[in-house]
Amino acid sequence: MAGDFSVKTPAKGADGMSCIEDFFDAELLKTELDGKKLNLKKDHGADGEYGKFVFAEKVVRPNAGTIDFTGFAPILECIGAVIDHYVPPGT
Repeated sequence: MAGDFSVKTPAKGADGMSCIEDFFDAELLKTELDGKKLNLKKDHGADGEYGKFVFAEKVVRPNAGTIDFTGFAPILECIGAVIDHYVPPGT
């Protein structure tokens, strides 16, 4: 679709890779749900684990008002840079 774009998450760690969850506080990533631990490599929960979708829906969404999102500043800076460099078609 015209106008769609994506912004890569900033590099983190020795391998330079990252995912959106890497920008949450480490303690939040340790949140257990019904005795299950978060596994960011899982698309869905397995015995003793839950994945990204459940993390978003059951941990982040209900706690959004109290979560510290300051770790997301590098992502917001990237988005700001995209907006600053965007030139609308026909201009």
